[in-house]
Amino acid sequence: MDDEYLAKTLKRIYDGCQQAQDSDDEHNVGKALISDFNDLLEKYQGEYPDNDIIQEIDPVTTSGAHGAAHAQDVQKIKLNTLKIADILGLDTDDFQQPTSTESFATINIQQQQAVSQSVTVNNLLKQVDNRMMSGSDKEELKEVIREYESELESDSPDKSTLQDLLEKARDYSADIALKLGMRALERGIDVLI
Repeated sequence: MDDEYLAKTLKRIYDGCQQAQDSDDEHNVGKALISDFNDLLEKYQGEYPDNDIIQEIDPVTTSGAHGAAHAQDVQKIKLNTLKIADILGLDTDDFQQPTSTESFATINIQQQQAVSQSVTVNNLLKQVDNRMMSGSDKEELKEVIREYESELESDSPDKSTLQDLLEKARDYSADIALKLGMRALERGIDVLI
């Protein structure tokens, strides 16, 4: 079984739960989410037969009247997806963000505070390694980070080159791109405008 497929499906189910909760629609989509999660859980248990924690996760059942899904069922699925991600060391930052980010227009202040004052390239490369993406995408994003850093370290960094590289990074990860933008800001170059 392809680990990347499993990880993407895990994120998709988590996102489905989040959307159902945000729109207060757990009872309508809950049964489908339960079915999808239970199928995925079976695949994970087959893929990781020696992982006691994954083996101990029980399939989710409907707890509402007449076999209907209840809000707590959707929450249980969410918690189980996060548990599986944590056990396997998957980066759950992606689980907290919208699936697609159109621009940097909305930057959560809480995110800015969580990013340390000094973002290091090594930390960014490690974060890329922990992302749920294909190996080739990871390597391409790492290369963009290295090019960005090289341009930033040059005697006269070109703002348009930095912005182009930032856009490439954003195609892979808005979070990583934001941190790259912060590296430029530390050097007095505002590439987010």
